[in-house]
Amino acid sequence: MPRATRSRVTPGVPACQAATALRAAVARARVPVEAVEQVIMGNVIAAGTGQAPARQAGLGAGLPPSHG
Repeated sequence: MPRATRSRVTPGVPACQAATALRAAVARARVPVEAVEQVIMGNVIAAGTGQAPARQAGLGAGLPPSHG
């Protein structure tokens, strides 16, 4: 069985996985999403990730479009 199927994180679109992690981090920090000004993520451009994965993750986590 591939390792990814045994993990707690389900395989999928990287930006969606990042959005889930970002949403949890914001909730855990008890910061209102409106207070987040930037999302900075490191990544390697890989096939299928699309453009601006940090922005995609921020929007997917419910951050306002103005977060940059």
